[in-house]
Amino acid sequence: MDVWKLSAYFSLQAETPQPKRSEKEVPEPGRKPDKGASGSEEDDISESLNKELGSLKAQVTTRPHQRKFQILESGAANFLFIQTTVPDPLLLVTKIMEDVYQTKKQKARFMQRLLPVEATCKANIEDVRAAFEPLLEKYFAKEGKTFSIIFEKRNSHALDRTKVIEDLAEMVALKNTANRADLKQPQLAILVEVVRNMCLLSVLPNYYMYKKYNLFELSQTEQDKKSDEDIVSTEAGVVYTEAGVVSTEADVVSSEADVVSTEAADNIAANGDKKETHLEKD
Repeated sequence: MDVWKLSAYFSLQAETPQPKRSEKEVPEPGRKPDKGASGSEEDDISESLNKELGSLKAQVTTRPHQRKFQILESGAANFLFIQTTVPDPLLLVTKIMEDVYQTKKQKARFMQRLLPVEATCKANIEDVRAAFEPLLEKYFAKEGKTFSIIFEKRNSHALDRTKVIEDLAEMVALKNTANRADLKQPQLAILVEVVRNMCLLSVLPNYYMYKKYNLFELSQTEQDKKSDEDIVSTEAGVVYTEAGVVSTEADVVSSEADVVSTEAADNIAANGDKKETHLEKD
């Protein structure tokens, strides 16, 4: 699965220690490096990677609560929730986004968006406010930040969008008077995702620069965007032509309506004649 492989790959990169050379290992000027030492370093890295990969494969047979990444049912279509033991899911996801942003290489074929979750609670306003408090202290207490609040809801009638946005915005403003709203390019986006009876909270940096954490859009180059624009323009021309055809068909329908009206008038006249004939007989 795309999300499992992608998360495991970047988690492995983050956790694998980078080798450091000591002063004794730095070669003197004019002296060739010791091949044995270099080979030993490569062996250490390879061994470390193999151990980590082995542990990830072993997780398939371990208990769910012991696995690094565990899929949980969300109850919503096309929406997966991945439980993880990674200490900082936000750091993991931003590493993935930055990599796609820099390389423009698509990392997953079947996954559109990847969003970290920093807090979860029941979908009622009191619990949302309580769950947001630690995030408020973490991101908005010390320095003034520009922010926006994004509210999304799936398979749920819980929580009122306006109420949630107003409450959280008030909390941010009261925490630090230097915080201010910016709906176009905020430094931090507060994401409130309601799924059935649960609420997921995140504070996401570079939300619009990372295309709302959309992996597909983030991987597109300027050439890809130009090609998409050309396709849209061509399709718009087709729609315009079809609109002309629809207009012509409307004229035909109008003509048919006139015919129907004429036939109705004939029927009325015929009925009138019958009535007159009946009166004459009397």
